[in-house]
Amino acid sequence: MLNIPIATLASTGTIPFTAAAVTADSYIGGQGFNASLPLGTTDVVAATDVWIGGLRYTQAGVLRLYDATLGAPAGAVTLGGFLVSSDGQLCVRTDAIANAVFVQGIATNGGIAYATISGGTGNTITTEGGVVITTEGGLNLLQG
Repeated sequence: MLNIPIATLASTGTIPFTAAAVTADSYIGGQGFNASLPLGTTDVVAATDVWIGGLRYTQAGVLRLYDATLGAPAGAVTLGGFLVSSDGQLCVRTDAIANAVFVQGIATNGGIAYATISGGTGNTITTEGGVVITTEGGLNLLQG
């Protein structure tokens, strides 16, 4: 089960993850939050990760994310209306919302959750609509 309170969602239904190197100041069902933002990472999975409700987290409560903007990974399964990779990462997409179906208040397309991820630093920087977008590990990170 995805433990993201509706109150933390953007008005569009996207999940506003933070990838900043911060520690959780609160937890809901194992999901870490900092300043009310859920913690998420696209970093490589680790043997020390833990499984909570079918999803993979770091030991610090950071949800493992799979960038499925270009498509779902082979072997992905549906868990509570969301696509999850075979190794437990929540499938997210960072492109513009289109044909969204809302699951638990979260915008999805084909079961892939729309998300923004802030707090990282990347290699490629572009500007779109006044928002700086960087690319880190293949995932668009919004920094504003």
